[in-house]
Amino acid sequence: MSSLHATRKTSKSYKAISVCLWVSLLFSLVTFVLYVSDSSNFDHVFSFVKSGYMFFFVALYSYLTWRWVKTPSAIIKPLFWISLLEIVTLQWGQWNIGLNPFSVIGVAFAFEQVLVSVNIIAIALLGFTWRNKQKLAIAE
Repeated sequence: MSSLHATRKTSKSYKAISVCLWVSLLFSLVTFVLYVSDSSNFDHVFSFVKSGYMFFFVALYSYLTWRWVKTPSAIIKPLFWISLLEIVTLQWGQWNIGLNPFSVIGVAFAFEQVLVSVNIIAIALLGFTWRNKQKLAIAE
């Protein structure tokens, strides 16, 4: 059992998922700090909701990164679904529709009324999580 756990920690997909989680945490944290440090953002009640939403994702990525370091096999399935839901974000006017619209790192396609953002880190995280999930299924 110990050798299986050590093998997981040295695999390429484990390291790649770790890097994706740390980068997502870093960008979420930087986005949150930059938004909160600008006092002009807090002129109406929706700004407080937006900052709370941003803080939620900083806390979520902190938790996911911590759980990935401690028990990677227990977090594979939730990580897979979260990364699947984060792939596309739609922005229509001031409204953002997507799981994490504030730290999207990827490609944006602008149409007349709608902006579609594709999150590259979420796609990579989804692929590496799927690969790690398949390896765990084969190992069992």
